[in-house]
Amino acid sequence: MKFKYTLFLLLASCNLGSDEEAEVRHYQVPEMETIARETGNQDFTWQAPKRWRFDPNLTPLQDALFYVPAEGDKFVENDYTTAYASVSFLQIPFDLNSNLKRWQNQLAEDESQVSTHLSNLNLQSGDWRFVKLTTGTKASFIAVHESGLGTLFLKLTGPQTTVLEQAENFVQFVESVRLVQ
Repeated sequence: MKFKYTLFLLLASCNLGSDEEAEVRHYQVPEMETIARETGNQDFTWQAPKRWRFDPNLTPLQDALFYVPAEGDKFVENDYTTAYASVSFLQIPFDLNSNLKRWQNQLAEDESQVSTHLSNLNLQSGDWRFVKLTTGTKASFIAVHESGLGTLFLKLTGPQTTVLEQAENFVQFVESVRLVQ
């Protein structure tokens, strides 16, 4: 999908009640190809499982966010059984230890209460580090792919029962990742 953007910049006097006219500048932004953030960013594409629902309320560090319902759950959004899957791509070096501590602290105040399992996955999309974190009530699956472009993070977090029952869907989500050619 192609969009053409026009940017208007309004420079106004900061003096309230001023009779001065505001200066308006017009800039033309070149036409560029964009990918719906639901299905990819400029470097990677992915395909979310059918029942996962895109949430457009992204944080600045997220490329995509999905509601992930429990099996049989009809109330997908903001339900106590709903988990969340996110995609983030950062053009910075990856440090497993500092990220691991942060992810553990997101699940429990005391990281010793978090069971942590690390493994490596070799998929069609490349090599991935896989992190499984559980507390008994909450869980996270994190898949991390490092490339020359940066680091791609796919993360599923929520109630442990939902996260564990979505394990196969999460692996399919990770396997769907492709580099944009």
